[in-house]
Amino acid sequence: MALREAPTLRPTRIEMEDFAVYVASLPADVAAAGLCKVVPPADWPGPRGRAPPETTVLLAPSVQHVEGSGGVYRVINEQRHRLTFGRFERRESAAATRELGRAYLQDSAMAGLEQRFWRDLASARPPMCAVDQEGSLFQSAGDLPGRAWNLRALPDLLREDPRADSAQAASVTGSSLSYGAWRTMSSLQLEDSDLYAIHYLHVGAPKRWFGAPARVAGLVEMIAATLFPEDFASCKQFLRHQCHMLSPEVLMANGVPLASLTQREGEFVVTLPRAYHCNFSFGLNIVEKANFALPPWLIYGVDASRCTCGARRDAAHVDAAPFMGGWGAEGGSSSAVSATPVNSSELGDSSGTAAVILEAVAVAPHSPPVRRQGSRVRQPVQKYDDGG
Repeated sequence: MALREAPTLRPTRIEMEDFAVYVASLPADVAAAGLCKVVPPADWPGPRGRAPPETTVLLAPSVQHVEGSGGVYRVINEQRHRLTFGRFERRESAAATRELGRAYLQDSAMAGLEQRFWRDLASARPPMCAVDQEGSLFQSAGDLPGRAWNLRALPDLLREDPRADSAQAASVTGSSLSYGAWRTMSSLQLEDSDLYAIHYLHVGAPKRWFGAPARVAGLVEMIAATLFPEDFASCKQFLRHQCHMLSPEVLMANGVPLASLTQREGEFVVTLPRAYHCNFSFGLNIVEKANFALPPWLIYGVDASRCTCGARRDAAHVDAAPFMGGWGAEGGSSSAVSATPVNSSELGDSSGTAAVILEAVAVAPHSPPVRRQGSRVRQPVQKYDDGG
């Protein structure tokens, strides 16, 4: 099984004017990958791509320690005291330069850097990152035309549907900033409540992403439970702790179809509901993230599990049941959405413009994979060349 490239979409500016319609109707090859890259057109009036002032304070940064071998790792996030963005930038830039030299971010070196990341994951200097920082580098909600891709105010069920629980929605609808560096990673994970997520790389070095489709989420969990039996015994949803990493080789050796992509400045990455994903950074960067819900999420959201052991006290939960009213009980293998105009006054929108709420009229049933009798989880020996 080979690692394949995830789809890259290049919408026109007109297509980008309605975020919900565009994302809810992504092509089938995106669902098969679990994630995709979206490259806005040159005339899209997005954020300016500037780093914040050096005096910006980063709260509770973490140093990421890694234990393990052979593609199976635990990540221990050691929280540190706050520091300024300028100090963080100087610290991590100096460390990357000492290890790799000054020209390490040339495109020709990317493949070697990826090999080096996985080969030395548990032995390299632990990097520092600062995730889930409050704020946004997007303009105010009214500065982008139409129903555009502004992470401050995405048009989705949680933000615009009158059936949404305001308290639950508030816990997931705000965007946040993450400050990464060479080797910083997001462990193998699902989003809270199996929601969609969107990530925009404002400025800095690329990120490397890996994703698997929702149809194999159960298989990913079975593999992880076999490789981390003590963690599974303590919490059946231990992957939601976001402290475990499996290499692409381990996942693919056990039948997980993986797709990958490289995200650069000015590009979005969208991860789909119940699609496992992970990533790492090639260098200093700033990425903004937001969760959202559209009708295709509902069939996953209704059954979404959550950690109950207390390890993720900050985890959000969104109840999908209120959005399910009026659906037929008929099964089917196809899905469709229709855009139903709703008067803006019903949504408390004082702008006077009409809002669009997407309502699903059919969904594809979700059937988790079944482990074949006698199958075994394989942990291949890593065979990486020295990338430089």
